Amino acid sequence: MGKKKIRSHYVTKGLTNPWLHNRGTYSYLRYFDFEKNQIVEKSAGTLFVSPGLLTKPQELKFNQIIETPLTQSRAKLNADPAYIPNWIEYRAFVLYFFGQTKRFGAHADVVKTAGADSLAEFLEKDETFINGLCQAWQTKYELISLRTMEGHRLFFPEAGYFLIYFQDDTNIHGFVRSFCVPITPVLAFAMIPKGVNHATLNVQRELLPSFSVGLNSHHKRVLIPPDVSSSFTEARIRQQCLENRENSISLVEQFNKKEKIIKHALGTD
Repeated sequence: MGKKKIRSHYVTKGLTNPWLHNRGTYSYLRYFDFEKNQIVEKSAGTLFVSPGLLTKPQELKFNQIIETPLTQSRAKLNADPAYIPNWIEYRAFVLYFFGQTKRFGAHADVVKTAGADSLAEFLEKDETFINGLCQAWQTKYELISLRTMEGHRLFFPEAGYFLIYFQDDTNIHGFVRSFCVPITPVLAFAMIPKGVNHATLNVQRELLPSFSVGLNSHHKRVLIPPDVSSSFTEARIRQQCLENRENSISLVEQFNKKEKIIKHALGTD
């Protein structure tokens, strides 16, 4: 693909639109900065930008095979909560998982050069490769939509996705990890292993807001939903973000401790 680099977003701008705030004709994003412990406002055009991350052809391909199908699927789910994503949309989500982790990795300070090379290589793959990759995932994982409980809202983490741990008594370790992408403040796509009881996940939806702020320092900034901004003081929002991360980390530590005990008992540690 072409060599000329452009000013790229390392988080899909279309995905963050539901978190836009409006003040008259001015639209902006509002986020909590964990490092600075403060709430900041910034235009969507200048937030989550990494100059030189992608070339124009790479940006176009990312948009074509990933971003556009994801935002189209979001619109269909908003219109019909029972909508099941089609193959192109399922493929887009799988590719988002691979592409976004590489795109964010290329932006982040850690292994920046290796991440950039990996992202470029990924975007060079042809249809045969990406279809084969997604078909392999489809044999093991399913894509579901999860809505928050009434009155709960999702933040949008800087990495563009978050990991969530669900209790699952059918799993030998007692839990499953899921890769989630918030697509509105009340709705997320989740990739879960096949065989997981959907009813079990449904009763654990209360976990979504806590995990949506991210589990570590790579999620330095999280977007605040507009109705959260209008309903709560800055002090309360800061407190909620900090509590959400603390609660999710505590839960993960409990699961990890249980997993170590089970692995030790099975002799697989």
